[in-house]
Amino acid sequence: RPKAMSFARRSEGFDGERFFGMGFLGAGAYGVFGAEVDFGVTKDWTAGFGLGTGMSYSTWGVHGRYFLQKSRWSTLVEMGYAQWHLGRVPRDGSAVIPNHLSRIFFEGTGRGILKPKTAHIVYPGIGVLYQHRSGLAALFELQYFVSATNFSGALFGTMGAYFYF
Repeated sequence: RPKAMSFARRSEGFDGERFFGMGFLGAGAYGVFGAEVDFGVTKDWTAGFGLGTGMSYSTWGVHGRYFLQKSRWSTLVEMGYAQWHLGRVPRDGSAVIPNHLSRIFFEGTGRGILKPKTAHIVYPGIGVLYQHRSGLAALFELQYFVSATNFSGALFGTMGAYFYF
């Protein structure tokens, strides 16, 4: 009598087999929105690179993530660097969004006047990555941005959607 074949359905999320992801993020290190790649370095570490825009400025950044636990809901800590470049200030400086961050990173004279410049930002972050068996994933993260030039900082967050291969 032949044995019946059975197909077990995985109930776990990310299991370390998928090592490359591409995603779109809202807010966070890329300003207003950005695109990012994320790839596995080891079982618990990933690294990534992304490009974004703050509408009035352009951004790029790199990051490293360490997963505290791997499951469908994976908790993580992140360390990253982002560079925001404001080439030309719009007539209405308050149009540079997010406004509270642009005032910190692009203020020129301390009198609320924005100046064209490049901001170098380092940040730690903590978050959660939800991964579905299909490879779709969602990221929710809280970050604290620190200017590498004057050490001023601000709290910010990000949300993103990924697909992992």
